[in-house]
This record gives sequence, C-alpha cells and structure tokens, in this order.
Amino acid sequence: MSSEAGLDADALRRRLAWGCRRGMLELDVLLRPLAARLDELDAAGLEAAAGLLECGDDELWDVLVLRRRAPAPAQQELVRSLLAAGPQATQGASHA
Repeated sequence: MSSEAGLDADALRRRLAWGCRRGMLELDVLLRPLAARLDELDAAGLEAAAGLLECGDDELWDVLVLRRRAPAPAQQELVRSLLAAGPQATQGASHA
C-alpha cells in the first residue's frame, strides 16, 4: 500500500470511528465492536462499514436489530460479525 493510500485509509478510519458515535445510545453500544476493530478491516471492509454508517439512525437500527437487511451483502456480513461480537467485545475499553 502506498503511503498516500495509507494516509487515506487512516483518515477514513478516523471518519468511520466518529461515525460510530450516533444519536442513540443503543446504536453507540452496538457499534462499539466496529469502532474497536476498524484497524483490522481491509479496504473492502472499510467500504462496507462506510456504506453501513451512511444509513440514518432509524434505518441502521432496523438493520442491527434484524428488522431489515443491510443495503449490500458485504454490509450484511459486517452486521452479522458485529452482532456475533456483541457489546462485550469492548468491555473495559474506553469509548471516548
């Protein structure tokens, strides 16, 4: 990966980490595992996360409580992994 692409990925990770902070506490809790593992995601994972976080709070809530499917298959896989991790995946970690 070029250093420019690395910087772009780092900027995207920071933007996504901020995007995991929502207007609903419940969404914040469900998105903590995503925020905690942004550094582990490859370009496709970051793209899926970005697409998922573009959803409004109501739509994102419906996706995370399985009332509706995520807009894209990669996003649905990300949702499945978030729900499998659960909020306990970040217990003890700060969420500032």
